[in-house]
Amino acid sequence: PMISQVPDTTHDCCTSESHTYTNADGLEVVLVKTINGGHGMPGQGQYLPKGLIGPVTSDFMAMDLVWPFFQRAWAQ
Repeated sequence: PMISQVPDTTHDCCTSESHTYTNADGLEVVLVKTINGGHGMPGQGQYLPKGLIGPVTSDFMAMDLVWPFFQRAWAQ
């Protein structure tokens, strides 16, 4: 995979990496791995205490990544 760092824009104790996998047909899947993150949707804010779900990163908005993925998949 091609691995790149997601910019740590909020310094919220979480960092993230983007892992891009491409097959021989050019189809692409991207995994975004959040290090030290909890069980919340990235970018949606800390909706429950950190002690309950862990920290929620605000370095990126998960929906900003998910929606384009599905748009590309439907276009093929």
